[in-house]
Amino acid sequence: MRAGRMAEPDGVKFRAQGAGPAVRDFSMSIHTPIGLGEKVRRDSIASLKHVLSSTLTLQKLYEDHPWAGAGAADQQLHLLCIKHHHEQAQVVDALAERIRLLGGTNIATTVDTAELTPAGRPWDPPAGDAPHFSRLLGAHESAIGLARAAAKEADRQGDPGTNALLIGEVLKLNELQVWFLAGHLAGRGAVRSED
Repeated sequence: MRAGRMAEPDGVKFRAQGAGPAVRDFSMSIHTPIGLGEKVRRDSIASLKHVLSSTLTLQKLYEDHPWAGAGAADQQLHLLCIKHHHEQAQVVDALAERIRLLGGTNIATTVDTAELTPAGRPWDPPAGDAPHFSRLLGAHESAIGLARAAAKEADRQGDPGTNALLIGEVLKLNELQVWFLAGHLAGRGAVRSED
């Protein structure tokens, strides 16, 4: 190996800048002897990648929240968004760790995220407070739906570790954040009740 050149893991090739399309296969997985069959691991990895992409989108939406007002209520909302951003970052780490533990390769770029998330591109911000927070609540709803479906499938296939992560961390956090955000916005008259 030449000096200054990074070693490549077996079977993985990296693209040099400007050298054409990337050749790293993010759908590949390696065998990890953790008592789960290859199909179960592959299915869990695929589900977790979708949940991870939605979580990354939520994290980015919280990071890019509008900071237009100057009143005390706007400062509270700003602090709430910062808190939620950091909590989503912890869930991103937990999901990425589980994907690696199952033998998968994590999504690596915002392009990967955009291809996998149903919430849409987080870096196309809508104008104003109300559309942004409406989109944020919709992204939470999408993430909650993905987490529930993935947890149900993981339970059906006998993957209790993935199920526990999805129920105990992803679902619990998203439901709690929706409750806080919707409650805060309802106090400002920005969210309607569905009685």
